Amino acid sequence: MSGARLVNQGERHVITLHRLNRQEFVLNADLIETLEATPDTLITLTDGKKLLVPDKIADIVASVVTYRQLCNGAVRIVTGENAAQHPDSALLAPDRPIE
Repeated sequence: MSGARLVNQGERHVITLHRLNRQEFVLNADLIETLEATPDTLITLTDGKKLLVPDKIADIVASVVTYRQLCNGAVRIVTGENAAQHPDSALLAPDRPIE
């Protein structure tokens, strides 16, 4: 069994974890509220559900950070003079700040 990892399933990236029986499952990283180190790792989700996994907190955090970097890497703010050269320039308002 390896630790938590990020995998690409088509166009989306998911966090892969393991159940205590070593079976792999994927988790939406946006639903993680807290991680607690017990002998295993207790994951509390935003809806209050709890998951117990053998994966290390450091591995889960590294996967979540990579996931967020990939999500945020697709975001690019275009302002000022560069906005006119952007392919979607008709949708942008270069003279108005982004709210």
